[in-house]
Amino acid sequence: MMRPIIVAVAPDAPSGLVATSPLSGARRAILSWTDNSTNEVGFIVQRSTGTGAWTNIATIASTSQAGVGSVYTYTNSPLPAATTYNYRVIASNVVGYNQAGYPGMTANSVPSGTATITTRP
Repeated sequence: MMRPIIVAVAPDAPSGLVATSPLSGARRAILSWTDNSTNEVGFIVQRSTGTGAWTNIATIASTSQAGVGSVYTYTNSPLPAATTYNYRVIASNVVGYNQAGYPGMTANSVPSGTATITTRP
């Protein structure tokens, strides 16, 4: 009896994560990072406050035209006043058959560096 073997190669971590918070308008965090991988299917954006646990807040699909060196952006909005947030991004790769009854596997990169913002009062 044959059994499927799945080999997942983790993508390279994104780099250059920057978070900015505009001085006017809605309180939000605008994130941007550089794609360093050729095999990711998307990016997982995570956020924490202070020393709290990381929480997944968004999954951004990788575009078929983008490649290594492409810059991605994400806006986290609305945010409360005078709060400090830490952000990081993880590249994700999924391999195998993604249908019911077939195995699949996810391989994630190590997290990008952390970017921190504090929203205005």
